[in-house]
Amino acid sequence: MTKCDRAQVEMVSGGNPALDPDEAEAFSAGVKANLGFLSVSADWFQIEISEHPALLPAQRLVDMEAQGQPLPPGAVVHREGANGAITQIVNPLVNTGEETVAGIDMRARAGWNAGWANLVADLRWLHATKQEARIGGRLESGDHPRNRVYASLRAGRGGLTASWSVHMVSGYENDSETGRYESWVGHDVTLRWRNPFGVKGMSLAAGVLNVADRGPSVDSADPSAAAVRLDSVRGRTFFARVRMSW
Repeated sequence: MTKCDRAQVEMVSGGNPALDPDEAEAFSAGVKANLGFLSVSADWFQIEISEHPALLPAQRLVDMEAQGQPLPPGAVVHREGANGAITQIVNPLVNTGEETVAGIDMRARAGWNAGWANLVADLRWLHATKQEARIGGRLESGDHPRNRVYASLRAGRGGLTASWSVHMVSGYENDSETGRYESWVGHDVTLRWRNPFGVKGMSLAAGVLNVADRGPSVDSADPSAAAVRLDSVRGRTFFARVRMSW
């Protein structure tokens, strides 16, 4: 069996002076209830972004050029002769991107005085019912996490506050639907001190992010593909911060 050589074509992409500002529309409605030391809320939202800068896939440009369709401003498919081999594809950013995100944001918060400290517990759950992206009017492939959860417990006394927080992202399919990224959970611990040593306006903070040193979720069909946009890729991280305001 003879292998066929696959041609590699140079593609040039970059800015576009003809870009226009994108447009966005947001709709939301919600309810909130206060029950003594507990408050709960639920909000439905939908955000639509249109005409934002995006790159068309190179194959889409080639198909449009072959079918005689007009290319976006600044896009060019260079060929050797009228119908010769492709030598270069110029693919600038164009205002063809669209995104729609909709879902429900629920939150519960409780605060009470335990005598030795003021305690605050916070729980937030974001459930995405819709998340779509289109470029050039065509729906882009790819799944997304349906659920994100953030929970925290804070204990404060005087100017000292200690907090423990948990972040969770649910699993989702890869772009080709041949594998799955598993859910990810991370823990952070932080200690903050306001006006330390009587210095007003100063704030000290230190802690550990991703205490369990969890790596990012990986594609079960391709372990080399990691979900770097959603999970911690730094591993366990120690930090210290000083702020001063006056």
